[in-house]
Amino acid sequence: MRRIFISHSSLDEGAAFEIRDWLVTQGWADVFLAHDPLKGIAPGELFREELRKAGENAAAVVLIISPNWMNSSECWLEYMLARYLGKLILPVIVAPTQHKDLPSVLTDVFQIADISDPAEKTTQLNRLRLGL
Repeated sequence: MRRIFISHSSLDEGAAFEIRDWLVTQGWADVFLAHDPLKGIAPGELFREELRKAGENAAAVVLIISPNWMNSSECWLEYMLARYLGKLILPVIVAPTQHKDLPSVLTDVFQIADISDPAEKTTQLNRLRLGL
């Protein structure tokens, strides 16, 4: 299966690990998450350089969207690299966020899965699986 890069704010690490675990249970074993103790960036490696390489090597990028993600310049750089390189981009809202607060570069281009509502989580994860 193709490699998936998870773009997230470090403030949303719990949600990122949850999505990583879900992806693995769905058969996507090659998932890059920066702080993953087994497949992430190892101590001593150059953090931004390793993020760039992982983004370049990914076939798909899952954006863990939250107010934290939107306020992170590093997350925006990951998004822009993915767009520039023509990667499959899958935005997933993980924290309640008003649609009007999302940037048009996301809402005008992508279907967005919203797992922030527990009642809709399974349905939205199924939509994410279809996108992959």
